[in-house]
Amino acid sequence: MLDASRGTEHHRWQTNRYLRFVRYDDRLSKEQIGMVLSGQWNEAENDVDERFSDSAYDESVRIVTEELETAVLEGRFDREWDELDSDEQDAVCYAIEERDDSDPVKDLLRNTGPQLMRTSLGQPAGRLQEPRFASWKHLDDGGL
Repeated sequence: MLDASRGTEHHRWQTNRYLRFVRYDDRLSKEQIGMVLSGQWNEAENDVDERFSDSAYDESVRIVTEELETAVLEGRFDREWDELDSDEQDAVCYAIEERDDSDPVKDLLRNTGPQLMRTSLGQPAGRLQEPRFASWKHLDDGGL
């Protein structure tokens, strides 16, 4: 079985830990924005991860293939990517994906513009210690 964490060599994937790349023009979808605004962070993160899962896997395969080619040329390993069985390929890709530090939700939030949101304040004057501060005339005094 191939152990991707074994060895002391400095691998490219050990320094480049970002498998999910967010382009400058990628943004959250309307559905994902709705999830974030309603506090459904886990659902939003799962939706984003699902969107980027194929590209993350493709990137991990690219990194493994590149690293194995280098290791074979340097005599540190005796098989190339195509010679590994599917379990070994999955294990290596999983090891690389476990080191993935990318945060696509954070990057998408940064790229997504401000969202207009409406909410009802109900009767704010009743919740103030000083109901007179609810008047626009007293904004400098801490009113609404």
